[in-house]
Amino acid sequence: MVWCLWLSVQVIGHLPFRDFNHRKLLMMLFAGPVFPEHRESSQEFQDLVTAILTPEDQRIGIPAVRRSKWYIMNES
Repeated sequence: MVWCLWLSVQVIGHLPFRDFNHRKLLMMLFAGPVFPEHRESSQEFQDLVTAILTPEDQRIGIPAVRRSKWYIMNES
């Protein structure tokens, strides 16, 4: 999950969850990531990050990440 946070910073310029108020931060975590409108990110990227930043019992693993549309489109 740490690498997903790094990936978010690289693509959209900041972490998907930001707030100094711990209560608000927890509410954001439960609501899911929010992608800023002023920074362009593809729907494929948003879908991938959302699938990774879910509760552990629903989270996708590395094989599913490698099969994701965003990964395939950006694979070097």
